[in-house]
Amino acid sequence: MKNFDQHLLLMFVCSVLSYTIVEIVKPMYKEKKGIKASLSRTLSIILGGVFGYVLSEDNLDILLGASAGALNAFLVAWFKGRLKKE
Repeated sequence: MKNFDQHLLLMFVCSVLSYTIVEIVKPMYKEKKGIKASLSRTLSIILGGVFGYVLSEDNLDILLGASAGALNAFLVAWFKGRLKKE
């Protein structure tokens, strides 16, 4: 069993990796805005889970990685919405 610090580090790494890959892949599917947003959010969650499994091979870390990807997708959408308002 891992301690809290290791799980926290894993969530951070999964979040950064999923954000990076989504930003790399995003220009490849610039056709429609709604599809683009849903694909990038889904990809972020899936990649977070995959990285969680690859880095740890523990079922809990798959969920932590996927939640880090979801948190990443939410925060990016939230910040973009806040910036567009201002």
